[in-house]
Amino acid sequence: MLKNLVIETLKQGETFRENDDLLYLTICVKLYSDRGSITNMTVGEFFTSRKSYGLPTFESVSRCRRKAQEENPALRPREAIQKGREENRERFYNFATKQGEFAF
Repeated sequence: MLKNLVIETLKQGETFRENDDLLYLTICVKLYSDRGSITNMTVGEFFTSRKSYGLPTFESVSRCRRKAQEENPALRPREAIQKGREENRERFYNFATKQGEFAF
């Protein structure tokens, strides 16, 4: 269900393909819309109640986006965004592997 909602949202425009924060907010708004508006919640209320509201984690939405974009190239962002994401993955990998050398 979540993956289908993510795909539906990605089809709505490039903005959602390029901005995981906006994608996440939109998914949460759609899932919570029958009970009210999450945009009126405080940040604290959102994070402490997210599970009881049945809202997904940011990581789940991000994984669904990556999988959907892997399976359907038409849902991918502009080339510049894809390149930037790849560079960030490489930087993190290099950081993480160097950190691992000093771990006890």
